[in-house]
Order: sequence, then C-alpha cells, then structure tokens
Amino acid sequence: MGSKYSSQSISGYNATPPSDDGTVAESNKTKWSHVTGKIGGPLKTLAEAINTALTSHFDRGPTAYTSSQSIGASLFNEIIQVSGSGVTLTLADAATLGAGWFCDILNTDSSNTVTLARATGGDTINGTASNVSLTPLSSVRAFVVADGSGFFLFYHGQNYVNQQYFYTATLTDATNISWNLDIAQVAQVTLADNRTLDNPTNMRNGGHYTLRVIQDGTGSRTLAYGNAYLFPYGVAPILSTAGSSIDVLTFISDGTNMYGTVQYNFS
Repeated sequence: MGSKYSSQSISGYNATPPSDDGTVAESNKTKWSHVTGKIGGPLKTLAEAINTALTSHFDRGPTAYTSSQSIGASLFNEIIQVSGSGVTLTLADAATLGAGWFCDILNTDSSNTVTLARATGGDTINGTASNVSLTPLSSVRAFVVADGSGFFLFYHGQNYVNQQYFYTATLTDATNISWNLDIAQVAQVTLADNRTLDNPTNMRNGGHYTLRVIQDGTGSRTLAYGNAYLFPYGVAPILSTAGSSIDVLTFISDGTNMYGTVQYNFS
C-alpha cells in the first residue's frame, strides 16, 4: 500500500570514533570492523530505509474493493478500484490524514453508484459537510485541503458517449434547478415536471459547467431559464420528449453570471 514519504535519518554514523591523535595504540588502528560498523553499516541502513519508503510512496496499486471499506493513511497515492451494489468508501479523519494526502478512486461498475462518506461528521467534501455519490464508470482524486478541514474532489474527464456524470438528481418537487458549483462541474437532472434553471451561485470565474437534462418517462417537460444570461444565444427554452431525447447544455461563468454557450441534443 502507498504511504506519504517520511524523511529518513541515519543512526550510528561515526559513533564513538577513536581519538585520531597519532598515538600508536590499539584503539587508533584502522580495522574493517570499524569502517563497516561506524560508516558503511549506517549508510547501508539509511539507503535501505530510503528505498523502502520510496517504494511504499510510489506504490499505486490498484487495490480492488467490492464491499464497503475505510480509506485511511495507508492508501495515500493509491488507485482504488471499486465495484458492487451498495458500496460505501469512508474517508478517514481529514486532519489525521494531513493536508496533501490524496488517492484516486475509480468506480468501474457500469450500473452501481458508490458513496463517498466521511468518518468525521464535521469534515467537508467540496466545502459541504455531507457525503457524495460517485456515478458508474467515473473517477475522482480525493485530497485533503490545506487547513485539514475536509476533502476536495478533482473529477477526472467523463465520456458523453457513455453518459457518465459527476452529480445526479431527480427533481420531484416544485423548486427550481439550483446548482452548488463547489460540488459539481457537471450535473444531470431528471425532470418530473416543468422547471426553471436558476442563475447559479458560488461560480468560479472562467469555469465551464455542463447540465444534462432528461425526462422522467411520463411526458414532455419544459426547462425555462430564470436569468436572461442563461439563454444559449437567445434560443427558446428547451422542450424534451420523455424517453426520446437528452439535452446537454454547456455554460461559462464570469464569476457573477452564467452564460449559455452550447446546446447538444441526443435523440
């Protein structure tokens, strides 16, 4: 298993050396046992310790899990491959892991979602003290933030052909569609009725955000825009037909407003 590299120290180097004052005495004689015991041996031990620490540091796995597991310090820099139904990976206490600790997590399951949980309830993931889901065939790098208060997830690239997304939600009440863009840069929503897309908050200047819209299978739904900036080139709100089309919108942010840039439709 991988672990963060720790500095190695030498012990016993040139310990209790002879007086080296030119006196012809037994204690001043050069002996092979003195060279190896006081110089060669300690250097050999140090070199082996460095080699062991580096081997552990760069050991990336992957380690495969098919059941719920705790993710702790020994999995630093590890590639974790996970699959199976109902699997939860619980991230150890962030402060104990230490700032800069990280691992890569790959959900290799084509149909099951993996839950990323926190051993410490106060720890945050992307700024929010709650668990997140890793959708099928997607992957993230989880690392401890600088102040040790939680984790940030860096989402690896996804494939539109496979329709894998970082964050999914089924909207079944009357609220508008609002994103927390510190949680996801790509989102998927299933519309159970007509909705309005709010102008998001917590946007990153220059950030690109993608929204995938599908239907719930019971009829047509209208997606309107709550802010004029969100209209992709001024086009009318999207109307998708249940089970026959997928709408994908891409937006770019200036840190204050979100501007619609591209709309795709997969029939």
